[in-house]
Amino acid sequence: MLPLADPSYLSPSKIDVLLGAEVYCEILKGDVIKNPTRRLIAQDTILGWIVSGKMSESGSPERVISMHTQIRAEDLLKKFWELEQETETNQKLLTEEEKKCEEIFASTTTRNENGRYVVRLPFNSVDPECQYGNMMKIAQDRFMSLENKLARNPKLSEEYAKVIEECKTLNHMKPVPKDDIDNPKAVYLPHHAVVKEDRDTTKVRVVFDASCKGVNDVSLIDNLLVGPKLQQDLNK
Repeated sequence: MLPLADPSYLSPSKIDVLLGAEVYCEILKGDVIKNPTRRLIAQDTILGWIVSGKMSESGSPERVISMHTQIRAEDLLKKFWELEQETETNQKLLTEEEKKCEEIFASTTTRNENGRYVVRLPFNSVDPECQYGNMMKIAQDRFMSLENKLARNPKLSEEYAKVIEECKTLNHMKPVPKDDIDNPKAVYLPHHAVVKEDRDTTKVRVVFDASCKGVNDVSLIDNLLVGPKLQQDLNK
């Protein structure tokens, strides 16, 4: 009778340890016993004998071994509700900046005549520095550079124009009123194209660069508050 590495293999039990292929050769002791009729091989290891090979000469197994794990649905549901309750009961510790950002959203959020939500940008001061960065000149220079790039790529130029027109049709943008064009405090955002050939839908999209810094080295994003995280941390 060979002392097997798992003498109680017939009884379901927890796995003690998983060994990778890189240590397989290290546990072999050298002795091998072959069974020519059933094509089984027994190998001696430092953990005991292990058996491998086909279950029958025809290659068709005489029996099927199914390994599975059982999960109780009520346990999963209980865990789900515990997580939900923990999310609701845990009090968020907000920074002063996060509190101020939430206050701005709560006090300025409205709905226009089309049913869309409108909210004021959460500036971190009443007199943001980004409005003094001469962003119009920078945006114009970036626009001329973009025009030169599009002139060298007619296909990209056509796709870019389509996206811009779609934004205008959906009222995501509109022309600046003439009396506001020379507003010295206006913040203009440069824009550029991002192309993703692997997408099945729109391959070209417009990105507005709110991180572009003005002549005073301040961008629009630099003057916006950051609100609290909406999701709980998952590192539990």
